[in-house]
Amino acid sequence: MNAPSQGLTAQERKARRERQFARVDELRRQLADAEDELRAIVVDDRRAGVLTKDLIADTGWSHDTIATILKRAGVVGGKNAPRKPPADS
Repeated sequence: MNAPSQGLTAQERKARRERQFARVDELRRQLADAEDELRAIVVDDRRAGVLTKDLIADTGWSHDTIATILKRAGVVGGKNAPRKPPADS
């Protein structure tokens, strides 16, 4: 937590708020970019046969969230969806 603003001028307080807002805004942009990348990875992995239940476990997203991401990407689920290849034994 930052130090109290006692002893700061109004201009210094405003500058401090603006710096912090800029930092928060940049972190939001970074988060959005990272989530976009993760969505693309999820779509690629599903197309490669990774099961939806595994995507849910790995991302922590709900089934509805994963389904929405896949639907927007044109990846259709259901019985005809790609499956993991059987393990070689």
